[in-house]
Amino acid sequence: MWRRGPSEARREELTRRLAEYDEELTYWAETIKEAERRGFKVWGRADFIKGDFVQWRGSWYEVTRVNAKTATVPHIHAAYDGGTVGAVGGCRVVTRAATAETRHKGSTYTLPYNEVSGRMSAEQMRAALAGEAIPADPRDITPEPTPTPGSLPPSPPT
Repeated sequence: MWRRGPSEARREELTRRLAEYDEELTYWAETIKEAERRGFKVWGRADFIKGDFVQWRGSWYEVTRVNAKTATVPHIHAAYDGGTVGAVGGCRVVTRAATAETRHKGSTYTLPYNEVSGRMSAEQMRAALAGEAIPADPRDITPEPTPTPGSLPPSPPT
């Protein structure tokens, strides 16, 4: 009750800024969609489950929790204190169990999805560490789109 509404000049300025921010958001949303169409992977919460491994800055880390904007992993410094179980493609593999014996036991770190450069399921990582062929992950297979009746090509003449 004791507050006054913004002056007309202030209201116009706020309206202008809002339109500017909307335009910027639309631009970046389209830029991200175009990058995805060209094959760039934009990682997000839906891509991970607990037990997966994320690649971040030259190491693989076991995912201990999936958050809205980040993945929780064992502390990143544990990779240098003996918290690794091996290497895949020259990258250390850090697991929660292996970090239990380091000075970082129980410590975690959160990695923003926009900094993640790869994902492996627990099964794929097990195979990679054993030197076996890495199995396909069903989450990586894009299903063929179901054709709709109007989208089918015409039948060839008989």
